Amino acid sequence: MIGMMAEFMPKSNRVLSQAISQDSKTATLKLVGISTMNNKETYGNVSLVKEVSWKIDTESWSNTQK
Repeated sequence: MIGMMAEFMPKSNRVLSQAISQDSKTATLKLVGISTMNNKETYGNVSLVKEVSWKIDTESWSNTQK
């Protein structure tokens, strides 16, 4: 199942923007990459939370930029 999901994710990404909260405990990244399924741009939003180190809290991907 995870292997199949990985096939839908872009193999390389570029950061479009980043934002870190004032308390430096959360961050948001906006990414773009080329889909391996159709060779079109895929846009991602990734929320990070800082515990001991940064960890992914949520992520979402779409073929339209939000």
